[in-house]
Amino acid sequence: MTPPRKVHMFAGFTPAGRRVRAHCTCGDVTTPRVDERRALDALECEHGTSRTFCDLCGRDRSVDLTHRNRFVDLRLLVDERTGDQLLVCADDEQACRELAAQHQVELDRAALGVETPRPTLRVIDGGRLSGPGGMVPG
Repeated sequence: MTPPRKVHMFAGFTPAGRRVRAHCTCGDVTTPRVDERRALDALECEHGTSRTFCDLCGRDRSVDLTHRNRFVDLRLLVDERTGDQLLVCADDEQACRELAAQHQVELDRAALGVETPRPTLRVIDGGRLSGPGGMVPG
């Protein structure tokens, strides 16, 4: 059995006398540094951090590459069954779910080797959308 996947991102600081330690979400801690900037640099260089991509929709969320704000648009989730940690979009959950569903459909089509046309929607009376076969999504 493989160990659970861990996400590595900045989790906070703790004082160490007149110095500061930086913490990772996986539990790793830097040695005491003179200031917060140096503690963050040490965490990044010595330990590394996870890529700033959403694990569901695949969007790159690296808007601000400073250490403290690097993961601001992502939320950390833990799969209770496997213990795996995931980064998911925190600011636009609906768009994230829609992109994830679209990617899954594309993966399913590729796995089956099926070349099917993409479903199309058209506007009908009342501004509602009609799907294939005249079905109207709820």
